[in-house]
Amino acid sequence: IGLMYFSTRMPTPSYNSLSLHGMMLVLIGLWHAQPVTKPAHLFAWILMGIGGWCVFMAKPSTVLVLAIVVFVYMLLSKQLHPKGILVTGITGVLALVCGAYAIDGSLGIYTEKLVEAAKNVSLIMGDTGKSIFRIDLIALNFYESLVFIAIAALSGATTWALLRERPSIALGLMGTVTAVALLI
Repeated sequence: IGLMYFSTRMPTPSYNSLSLHGMMLVLIGLWHAQPVTKPAHLFAWILMGIGGWCVFMAKPSTVLVLAIVVFVYMLLSKQLHPKGILVTGITGVLALVCGAYAIDGSLGIYTEKLVEAAKNVSLIMGDTGKSIFRIDLIALNFYESLVFIAIAALSGATTWALLRERPSIALGLMGTVTAVALLI
């Protein structure tokens, strides 16, 4: 997901970057998620709620796909913890309500604007929902393609080292990935 916004130019803030940052927050929370037995375990679930809210603020259709992907991942990895999911949902809803009041001063007005925006999208794109979800291709030049392949290979090697419980190799590879990323 982090490579969806891969480019050597200086990006300006946009809905795409907010969506990407939100997805990264969700993935970091997912990485650290565990059953809620101590207050410290809440952090990962709260982080996922805030990340989901960021994705919703950027693109409401993207948060639906993200929720499905996260649910399937949690189901397959046996990390489906009801208390944590409840904390994530409550955090996301509270953040959404706070955002609605900060933006429009009212949850009702904010909801009306979202409904109106959805109607406008259907007028522009037609009644089929096919145009709401799309996959954009990444346009990379030769240099960017080489850097992309290098980072992907180093990230794969780092994952392999972590799975083989070789932390010294993983640490060196992570340092290399960071150095390559900083050179861009």
